[in-house]
Amino acid sequence: LGGRMPLLAAAAGMSVPLLVQLRVRWRAGGARRNRAWLPLLVLAAGAVGGAVWFGGEELPRTLERFRLLLEGDLGRSGSSRVEYLRAAWDYWLAAPVAGNGLGSWPILFLSEDSRHYPHNLFVEAAVECGAIGLVLLAAVHIFSFRALGSAEAIRRDPLRLIVLMLWVNTLANAMVSGDFPDNRFHFSVLGLTLLPFAPQAEEEQA
Repeated sequence: LGGRMPLLAAAAGMSVPLLVQLRVRWRAGGARRNRAWLPLLVLAAGAVGGAVWFGGEELPRTLERFRLLLEGDLGRSGSSRVEYLRAAWDYWLAAPVAGNGLGSWPILFLSEDSRHYPHNLFVEAAVECGAIGLVLLAAVHIFSFRALGSAEAIRRDPLRLIVLMLWVNTLANAMVSGDFPDNRFHFSVLGLTLLPFAPQAEEEQA
């Protein structure tokens, strides 16, 4: 369909199990560290395969848009994102502490009350809720991430691993698209990070 970030977000979520395994094995040292080559090999194979596919003459629409981006052609979508960031900076400076109010982005940017947003959850928070909202939003994300536990606890609990995959995937999408209501699934995932620990993971946390 041509969506670049949904593809990257899916890849980021899918890479979580490999990265968790790599972190656990590397920190364990000894024989387990020696087995860390397996996740690295899988990541390297994926990178090489993607590069070979990317270098082909006929590409799916999404990959073709990636190639144009690397060639310096931002396209209409990329150019609009840059414009949003520039405007957001000025709007935030106008009300840096408490923001301009929820739903103020389209009024500021388009001079009309319609459905429009800067395509970045944290940028929208800065413009509409100021530094207060931005700090609170960041705190929620930090707390939810820490609530998942250590890499070893996540590795031992498949549910926590799945939640982390969803956390990464939905956050990546929230950084480039949607507004607060559109990203309600992401906020639901933040709540899922508070699921109880499995017995073996609970022992690890202790």
